[in-house]
Amino acid sequence: MNIWEPLVSIVIPVYNGSNYVRDAIDSALAQTYKNCEVIVVNDGSQDGGATDEICRSYGERIRYFRKENGGVATAVNLGIEQMRGEYFSWLSHDDVYYPQKIERQIEALSKQEDKKAIVHSNYDILFEDTKSLVHHDFLRLWTREQLTNSNFAAVFLAIHGCSILVHKSHFERVGAYDPTLKTTQDSVWLFHAMRGQQSVFLEEPLFLARIHRSQGNMTMSEHTSDFNQMIID
Repeated sequence: MNIWEPLVSIVIPVYNGSNYVRDAIDSALAQTYKNCEVIVVNDGSQDGGATDEICRSYGERIRYFRKENGGVATAVNLGIEQMRGEYFSWLSHDDVYYPQKIERQIEALSKQEDKKAIVHSNYDILFEDTKSLVHHDFLRLWTREQLTNSNFAAVFLAIHGCSILVHKSHFERVGAYDPTLKTTQDSVWLFHAMRGQQSVFLEEPLFLARIHRSQGNMTMSEHTSDFNQMIID
């Protein structure tokens, strides 16, 4: 019996991430689906080598790249260029995958006729200041049919960039992440990639997203204007 176990590339972009990146890498390495490679891209961190030291401590367990600072899209794009896998999965350095994340998504795809369908899911949110945990359930607002129909999820912000599992052909079809977008690159890419496609939505929360004071959407001055322009476009 043939077992379908395609290689999945988990790409972790990081900038000044010594506070959380170890948790992210550990969660990627702890996946119950074993045919994964973990690619970490250091986007020119300026923290006295703290991020670099943590990443290098993993040795050959990860594939590690350093580059000049250019923004998260450029870091993810480098990871995409270097990936050996058939599927791509983005993990932000301050978020954590649950152990079954990739396994559940591959299982779901194995039941689909279209093995190139984008897979996404619910997730949990941890508010660092209060240590409170919230389950984010898109099905409270939308139906499964809506969430999987074309780019509805991207238009209504009912998808998280770290929840996705994406076949590499989508990058060949619509291109990589736009490096001119500093804070909305994932949402804009999903808008284009999911257009006219039927996706797969999993109700189970598959990762933990942190909300903390040092993340980009709180520290980058252009976030509000970028977000508003994205909605207008």
